[in-house]
Amino acid sequence: MRRLMPFIVAMLVSLGSAQAQQWPARPVKLILSNSAGSAPDVVARLFTEPLSRAFGQPWVIDNRPGGEGVVGADAAAKSAPDGYTFYLGTIVAIAVTPHLVKAAPYDPLRDFTPVAMVIDSGPSAISVNAQLPIRSIPELVAYAKAQPGKLSYSATVAILGVHGEWFKRVAGIQMTQVTYKDAAQATQDALAGRVPVMVNALAPMVPHIRTGKLRLIAVTSAQRLAAWPDVPTVAEYYPGYEAEGWLSLVAPTGTPADIVQRVNREMDRIVKTPQFLEPVRKFSWSNLNGASTPQELARFYRAEYEKWGRIMREVGIQPQ
Repeated sequence: MRRLMPFIVAMLVSLGSAQAQQWPARPVKLILSNSAGSAPDVVARLFTEPLSRAFGQPWVIDNRPGGEGVVGADAAAKSAPDGYTFYLGTIVAIAVTPHLVKAAPYDPLRDFTPVAMVIDSGPSAISVNAQLPIRSIPELVAYAKAQPGKLSYSATVAILGVHGEWFKRVAGIQMTQVTYKDAAQATQDALAGRVPVMVNALAPMVPHIRTGKLRLIAVTSAQRLAAWPDVPTVAEYYPGYEAEGWLSLVAPTGTPADIVQRVNREMDRIVKTPQFLEPVRKFSWSNLNGASTPQELARFYRAEYEKWGRIMREVGIQPQ
């Protein structure tokens, strides 16, 4: 048997290579932890259509929202690693939820193989009701310190709440977090002055910023946004504060490396095209560095996982 082992291993490698070369022989499923019509769903459709054309088989979106990403991520992690299931991993599912949920049913670093970066820059923003006498981060901090506990801010998903709590900690202020299920209601309450500060994705704020009903005072990216060059970053006042969302394509661990590489190469082409980049700008998202390599993404996931775990411990967020 010992003599046969090299031949058995060679045969298995050969079979795996043959499988990858024939792939895909049927439709490919892409699981999302987001609902149909959400921003990640819109982005997914921007790249699944060209992937379908490139590989000659449909890439079918399977929306499984719920549990701060747990439902979709767990389903993807437990799928067969045969190249017919992929997952659109958000920063929430990969780097945040595992620190928020006790005994999460999946391990993002163990259960997924990195494939390609989709969106690598998705900052949130801080805006205020225009009736408040606040036009900058220093004025927000001074106002909050003068009236501790009076201000409240909205957040719609866990990561945005973490952004807000982290800002409170670095600024040394008190604000009450109010969690909303959707940005529309959070925006309406900000416009009405009920929850006058928003720490949220920028896109829902933009129409009201343009009409002057909301005032954009900072973004959470490391650099100012090209579309809003006059708006400072939080990091300009509190160095080291950088909070950006991202979307990344992953597959169940064990997916053949040849398939991963083929999808990575095609994704790198797609995410650099105007057909992809121009539509995602309406969400104030972008891809600045292409798909990256699976090896680079593995290092990035670990760094993000450790960063957000550390921040949540520092601000006192406990797993539930």
